Amino acid sequence: MIVTFLIMKIKRLKSGLAFFEDINNLGIGLLISGFLIISVIFISAGNDLLDSIYPVLFIGICISCVGIAIWIKASITNHYKSRLQNKADEHFNSVIAEKNSQIAELTNSNAFLSKIVHRDNHLMTSLQYSLNELSNCSDEQKKAKIISELLTLAKERNELVQKEQIENKVLASTGNSVIDGALLNMYIKASAHEIGFDLITNTDINCLINHFLTQTELETLLCDHIKDAIIAIESADIRDGKILTSISFANGIYEISINDNGIAFEPETLQKLGLERITTHKQNGGSGIGFMTSFDTLKKSSASLIITEYDQGKPFTKTVAFRFDGQGKFIINSYRNNILKEKINRDDIIITPN
Repeated sequence: MIVTFLIMKIKRLKSGLAFFEDINNLGIGLLISGFLIISVIFISAGNDLLDSIYPVLFIGICISCVGIAIWIKASITNHYKSRLQNKADEHFNSVIAEKNSQIAELTNSNAFLSKIVHRDNHLMTSLQYSLNELSNCSDEQKKAKIISELLTLAKERNELVQKEQIENKVLASTGNSVIDGALLNMYIKASAHEIGFDLITNTDINCLINHFLTQTELETLLCDHIKDAIIAIESADIRDGKILTSISFANGIYEISINDNGIAFEPETLQKLGLERITTHKQNGGSGIGFMTSFDTLKKSSASLIITEYDQGKPFTKTVAFRFDGQGKFIINSYRNNILKEKINRDDIIITPN
């Protein structure tokens, strides 16, 4: 009775046998029990009951072995569980950190957009007033003055956008403030449609402007096709629309690419691309004039147009790239190249599998 009382005073055993529900503790309990049995047998070894002690000794050894086996197995299991838990914790911590980073980025982006929208609201009021005055004015001198005021408003707005871009670094800089402002406007337009917009650049775009096309041509090229990407995403009716614009310089060649996850080009559109104004998204604002202008720009600089189409499961559905390689090719890389070869019969288009 005294021994039992002392054992149950142990902190671990105060709650009774529930302590042994843990398989690891059960193994330790069996090991201790076997050890106690063996100890008692050795203490009693001097008595005359040796013949009856051997079976009990065997039982004690078996109990100890079972206890050791359970304890080792439980320890190994707990070790691997702990490792898995640590890996799971690391994974969830990294996910949480990534989400917190995205939240911070979106918060900064929303603050930036709020400033632009707030200023644009005041600008639109002034613009509407000036346009009304212009439409009702018959005095040429006054008209010229109003037009000058409108141009000043547009200039001020562009300067404000560029200032916010410099201060907030919403997008990477191309090295040209006018192009930065144009891309920032595209970012604002995409955000208005809840479309993610990002820019990657590894070169100073002024070198491209000085050697291959004018600043206005580059601005038009970028804006036309980013607008097309926005329309394609709107037509796809998806929630996670995204556009990635890349301006790169590698192996002595400049390249501009615009990636989106909107709907793909219709074969009929590709058949007529650059030959006539064509769009399959007229209801969403498509005019078809963008590619006609782009083909003229590419022809002047002997640049190649490369359209890449991706199968399902990829982050983007297509890429429209302008490669300033002096070759002037029109290439379509597509997972559906066999279908396109059947429907497109133009000698100037190279269709290859992706």
